[in-house]
Amino acid sequence: MLLKIYLLNMTRSVRKALLAALLIWSSVMGLTLHGTVVQAQTTGSISCDSLFRMPFVGFNPDRLPDGFLDCMGGHAADVPMMKKWALLLSSNQGDNYTVGDMKRVLDSLDQATQYRKTSIAMDACRSVYRQPLRPEFWFEDSLAMNRCGANPRMLNAMGNLVRTGKTEPGWTLGALSAAYEKNLPDLLKQEGQNHSLHCGTVPIRPFSFGLKAYDNPVAAMACAQNIDKPVFMVFASWMNSMTRRTEDLTLRELDLFTRLNRETLQLVLYADDPTPLPPDQQYLGTAEDTLITTQGALAVEWAYRYLQIKHPPGIVLLHPDGSLLYSKIGEPTRDDLFIVLELAQKVGMPVEPKK
Repeated sequence: MLLKIYLLNMTRSVRKALLAALLIWSSVMGLTLHGTVVQAQTTGSISCDSLFRMPFVGFNPDRLPDGFLDCMGGHAADVPMMKKWALLLSSNQGDNYTVGDMKRVLDSLDQATQYRKTSIAMDACRSVYRQPLRPEFWFEDSLAMNRCGANPRMLNAMGNLVRTGKTEPGWTLGALSAAYEKNLPDLLKQEGQNHSLHCGTVPIRPFSFGLKAYDNPVAAMACAQNIDKPVFMVFASWMNSMTRRTEDLTLRELDLFTRLNRETLQLVLYADDPTPLPPDQQYLGTAEDTLITTQGALAVEWAYRYLQIKHPPGIVLLHPDGSLLYSKIGEPTRDDLFIVLELAQKVGMPVEPKK
């Protein structure tokens, strides 16, 4: 289909020349443009150098001839990458964009992202997760899963399923992982219930899967000074889809959730919270130069103080003394949150003297 689209957009002379070249090349090699790509064999009579000079526009990544991938480096992971870049790159440079140009793009992408190595590792991990669950060999299997990215907290939760007999005959390691994912919301809620950092009886609001968050900045900072822990502030909105993704998806990870829960105090401020503030807590703000009378206005005031923004989302990590340790405007990623945790760990540690 891709080949047909490109052919329709070519001039008649270019289209005839390209079809003639493809027919000659196919007949010489005894190949077909509808061959498989995963089991690509060595090229026949045509050299890779000749292939690299041919227009890439004549090849459909879904139906590459035998030998094509061998010339590209023999990586099946190149196929989805070619599909991703084919339309963009070839349409920009038209008939002059060659197979060799595509190879140079893929090699550059691989150097930057190591997607080929990642694909090989993922294939190996798929094999691991297809293995049958063997409770008597859980230690060895857990090590294999750890190499495939399962962190110790995940493995401990899965191990509990194995040890307590909550598995079924015929399960694979993948089925065990799926059972863990099914139980994950309950595990997160238990973690939030049992280990959240907070002080006294100050009202708290639930966030994500049960994080006990402050909605009063003054109370949060007072608690932080009392227990010498940093404050993780989330500038949020009930009407913002990015806030919901943070709550429902980004924080749906046991290790990340647990560390945030135990190493920081959460302060979640909603910009659209209409709850009135008590008269003795109202004051003239700097963000809007108006009297702050609601929780929403207070949220905007604190976001403006540390992020210089008035609209969510954003996150801030505050030292117990109120100084800024980290800030991110926009939707936080998983990597952003682990940066927050790295910085949170340093709070309370002795400062090394400057040499």
